[in-house]
Amino acid sequence: MEPLEESRSNFMFATEQVIASSHAMMQETTNPDMQLDEVEVQKGFLQIAQGLEFLHDAKLIHTNLTSNAVVINAKGDWKLCGCAYLTNVSEITSDRHWAWEDDEHALPEMMRRDVDVMDPVYVMDHKVDPSNDMYSLGILFFMALHHGAKPYQTYGSISAMCTYVEELSSRIHTSTWDMLGSDAQSTCKGVGKKLGLTDLMKDILMHLITRKDTDRYSAKMFQQLPYFNSMLVRILKFMERESFSTRSRSEQVQFLRGMYKMLPQFSMALLRRKLLPNVSTTKTHSSCWKPPRTRHCCPTFFRMSFSSQSTSVRCDA
Repeated sequence: MEPLEESRSNFMFATEQVIASSHAMMQETTNPDMQLDEVEVQKGFLQIAQGLEFLHDAKLIHTNLTSNAVVINAKGDWKLCGCAYLTNVSEITSDRHWAWEDDEHALPEMMRRDVDVMDPVYVMDHKVDPSNDMYSLGILFFMALHHGAKPYQTYGSISAMCTYVEELSSRIHTSTWDMLGSDAQSTCKGVGKKLGLTDLMKDILMHLITRKDTDRYSAKMFQQLPYFNSMLVRILKFMERESFSTRSRSEQVQFLRGMYKMLPQFSMALLRRKLLPNVSTTKTHSSCWKPPRTRHCCPTFFRMSFSSQSTSVRCDA
């Protein structure tokens, strides 16, 4: 974000373009360009975990990690925001060990913390810890797999949350555990419902949405899980400017020559929003774009032209 500029009658600042919150993208059903696919979910949650690791290393806890606190920019990157309730663990004393404000209920609903994503350890045990955010991350991951539906809805009631949480231990290892509350309807059509919850997905959920915080993944451990390091995700990570520019020229050429074999596995929306902008920036490396003219080195995708608003980007291999 650019520095704030102040005039007599205005405050002005500039930020990067944001296309939607993750909440809106999770619930999208009509616009294919706005719907999340599994690769975007994997890469997006990696980025949120990186943000949480940064906060936790600084002894800061988000405490209100909702789907609206995650925004997605024009390049498809997920960004953490909504830090109004950021809590510094080092400032928590024995007489103020819980950061819940008594007057929070007097605030408008949109300004309150969402009980549906709050950690029971935080609410019931009054413990402020980085694991609080990891529980909330587990709820968000569940929502991403179920088209925005939550495992339970409390409607702001702490007692309702306590009731649902008590069911975790009895349902967590059953085939129906992902329907903890009657509010998570079977009509959901998210990634998890389309593909079925894989063992990897279930294992992640079981190590985040827990009553006790001792068995939860940390933000750093979360980033190392195999599910979030698939081949397609590694391609996206390699193509990031910070990563690609540090590679040797031979590594860049080898990568670009072989990447086209994986392109059919990406959705068109992800190709347009994420991969194509990254590929276009590498055209400055001329040697990377002059491979031998064989049928293996001219992916059709690079010859396609996409229009973004008034600007047309064309990449010719």
